Amino acid sequence: MRLDDGTTWYVRRDNGRGVYPVRPEGWVAFGLILFSTLISAVAALIIKDTVPEIPWLWLAVFIVVVVGDAVAFFVITRLKTDNTLTVSEYRAREARRS
Repeated sequence: MRLDDGTTWYVRRDNGRGVYPVRPEGWVAFGLILFSTLISAVAALIIKDTVPEIPWLWLAVFIVVVVGDAVAFFVITRLKTDNTLTVSEYRAREARRS
């Protein structure tokens, strides 16, 4: 699967600030980013307890993973967002199709 395949996972929020997932793939991507952040927090706490001689390592691991998650999310939303539609317009269009 390619990310730039032309399908829309996100649209603009009605107030114009941010994106909103409108397909299951968008929700899954969002959930995976949150899950990855949670796992990195747990890993950071484990590192903090197991490697006390390097007191900053746990924070560095957490920051690197969170920044990576943010970059991944921005790349995905950049490729999969239809900025010409808002959530209300998307839902109205989908209701007409059914």
